Amino acid sequence: MIRDLWATFGIASGLLMHSFARPMNSGNCCTQLDPLVDLALSWMKGRGWTPDPFQLKAWKAWAAGAKGIVNAPTGSGKTYSLLLPALFRIHAQGSGQGVRMLWITPIRALAQEISVAANRVIESAGLAVEVGIRTGATTEQDRARQVRGLPDVLIT
Repeated sequence: MIRDLWATFGIASGLLMHSFARPMNSGNCCTQLDPLVDLALSWMKGRGWTPDPFQLKAWKAWAAGAKGIVNAPTGSGKTYSLLLPALFRIHAQGSGQGVRMLWITPIRALAQEISVAANRVIESAGLAVEVGIRTGATTEQDRARQVRGLPDVLIT
C-alpha cells in the first residue's frame, strides 16, 4: 500500500513538475516550519548550498499539506524542492513499510538522476531509506527483488 504519494510529471524540457503530498501530521504548521523542513534546510546548508526562494516556498507548502506545481528552469533544484522533506519523513516514520513515495518520470535518464539525488541525501544524512527504480530497463533480478520487498521510494 502506498501511504504517501508524490507523483512527478515532467514536460519534455523538465520545466514543470506536479507533486501530491500529505504532511506528517495535520496540526497547525503555519506558525513555524515543520521539523522535517528544518532538516531539509540544514542538509542544504551543510553542502554550502543556499535554497532558492521557490524551494523554501515548496517546503512550507509541503509542511502545510498543500498540493501544487513547482515550475523552475532545468537544473535549478526542483528535485530537492520535492525530495528532501519526504526522505526525512520516511526515515522518521520508519523504513521497510513498502512504497511510501512513488515518483513518476517521463524518461529513464531522469529516473536515474532522481535516484542519484535521493541516494546522495540518504547517504550523507545517514537515512534508513531504500530507493528503487522500475523502468523498461529494470533487470529481471531487480524486478524479482522488488516483488520480494518493495523499496520505500520507487522511481518509475
